[in-house]
Amino acid sequence: MSVLIAGAGIGGLTLALSLHSVGIKTQVFEAVREIRPLGLGINLQPHAIREFEALGLLPQLDKIGLRTKEVCYFSSHGQKIWSEPRGKYAGYNWPQFSIHRGKIQMLLLAEVRKRLGNDAVITGAAVEQWHETARGIEIHLSDRATGNATSKLHGDVLIGADGIHSTVRSFYYPDEGPPVWGGIVMWRGVTKGAPYLNGRTIVMAGCKQRKFVV
Repeated sequence: MSVLIAGAGIGGLTLALSLHSVGIKTQVFEAVREIRPLGLGINLQPHAIREFEALGLLPQLDKIGLRTKEVCYFSSHGQKIWSEPRGKYAGYNWPQFSIHRGKIQMLLLAEVRKRLGNDAVITGAAVEQWHETARGIEIHLSDRATGNATSKLHGDVLIGADGIHSTVRSFYYPDEGPPVWGGIVMWRGVTKGAPYLNGRTIVMAGCKQRKFVV
């Protein structure tokens, strides 16, 4: 069996490693020509870390992230409301990690190329359309930087991991329309600072309309 994956984000790359671990041939196609460590901080919950541990990636995660120990809630005036442990400190079998999204994507990319080969991730190759054939799936690739069609490839299965504006999904739901705004504006940033509380704490301060997370 051969699986074609549209999108080399965290989902697509993790899937490629998982499929490879059970002997399934896999290739990933990414629209951008250069994959860069974009994004800011994210939290990986224990059920996600379970999958990373199964792939043997826990030591690498410890090098680029923090094992989250607790989450604390504060009012808009800085008054502590509640705190609770997280991950293994809360009794789970796996930790929770606070980590930079870009760093984990680059870790996964390096592992895919190491385990599957350098040609396992093809960049500058957007899946523009696809259809089923007697042989399985045929995908049509293009270079979005130039707008030129590049190639056609066959596989047994196509999986769309190509984000919120998924081309693969649009074939099933052509009239779905753009994502619906939920009414919340998020401002995100990154800075260096001294450790606070126990050094592995997530703080949520404020209220639903105005919340600060660090």
